[in-house]
Amino acid sequence: MARCFGVAVLAAALVSAPAAVAQTASPSRAAAAEELFTEGRRLLVEGRYVQACEKLAQSQRLDPSAGTLINLADCHEKTRRWATAWLSFRAAARAAADRGRADWVRLAEKRASALEDRVARVRIDVGAELRALAPVVELDGTRLDAEVVGTAMPVDPGKHVVVVSAPGHQPRSFDVEVPDTAALRVVSATELTRAPASDGAGAERTPRGPSLLVPIGVTAGAVGVAGLVASAVTALVASSALGAAKDGCPTYPVESAACAPETRGHNDDAQTFSTVATVAGIGGAVLLAAGVTLVLVAPPRATPTSARDVDASRAAGAPALGVRATGAGLGVVGTF
Repeated sequence: MARCFGVAVLAAALVSAPAAVAQTASPSRAAAAEELFTEGRRLLVEGRYVQACEKLAQSQRLDPSAGTLINLADCHEKTRRWATAWLSFRAAARAAADRGRADWVRLAEKRASALEDRVARVRIDVGAELRALAPVVELDGTRLDAEVVGTAMPVDPGKHVVVVSAPGHQPRSFDVEVPDTAALRVVSATELTRAPASDGAGAERTPRGPSLLVPIGVTAGAVGVAGLVASAVTALVASSALGAAKDGCPTYPVESAACAPETRGHNDDAQTFSTVATVAGIGGAVLLAAGVTLVLVAPPRATPTSARDVDASRAAGAPALGVRATGAGLGVVGTF
């Protein structure tokens, strides 16, 4: 991906790393992970870092390993994703310690320490008045837990987008450009603009238009009318054929030597067209009735919407995710 990793990806690394030595992959997953790891290492040596990171990340997901995580962190460092690499090395050190690999622990901690001064951070400050509105703060599309807001979060270089919203107010977006060196970027959100005034019911209504059922009903009715017309035409043809059969056979409907040779053909035509007329008439009547019913009962397509309802829905159902400093390092906090 050309876009840098955001908080969600960094937090995911912290979540998965402690389990790196606790999970046991199935033989098939382990084999696939080994193949992906080998391919990733080859791409890494060839300098194809973006593809290498993808292969190593896939291998880590299939069969978590401290060794794979170290290689993945190294790959992230080569793509200048300093924050992702730093967090990955720290996670690899913990995973290696769980496995009893002191040599890997020293290597991962040394590499993480070397990156410490290159990691940029973003801090999102929310004013007291705005905080009272229980705002929703998002970084690169990921909702942050309230505990994260106001703390410096490690992020990779590049452009990041912060969105702050609150019930009854218009959301506000901030573009943050993070440099390729250690720096702190501060986003200050002190107030939001109130949403446009709504009607007495508190809902901002959108124009109502015809329901999608209306064109369906009109189409069904038109086909039904066509069926009735076809029924009438074929009924006339059937009647004409029946008349010809009677004229050519004095003993009709009993066939006899006195009947003309073409009488049987006229009789067959009369029966065929009579059947078609019946089917077309019934089908046309049903479609016409269904079409009229759909047009009569079709509700308006648009319904009232409320910015407050949308914000409340987001606040109630969206997951919260963030990174928090703990005694053992960085941890993940969130609600789901």
